[in-house]
Amino acid sequence: MVRPLLLKGKTTLVIIAHRLSTIRDVDRVYVFDQGRLVEQGGYAELCARPNSRFAKLVALQKL
Repeated sequence: MVRPLLLKGKTTLVIIAHRLSTIRDVDRVYVFDQGRLVEQGGYAELCARPNSRFAKLVALQKL
């Protein structure tokens, strides 16, 4: 298992995740819908946005 904190600031890592708990500590989240970028920002920032698709997905997973 790779520990993200050891890589922070040293490399770029692309993570494609269905379990959103996997990406809680990442710097940037990019949300795509049908191949189009629909949201981007930090995890907490996207969760706090009204009408955010990302926030709805987090709520569905009860994180």
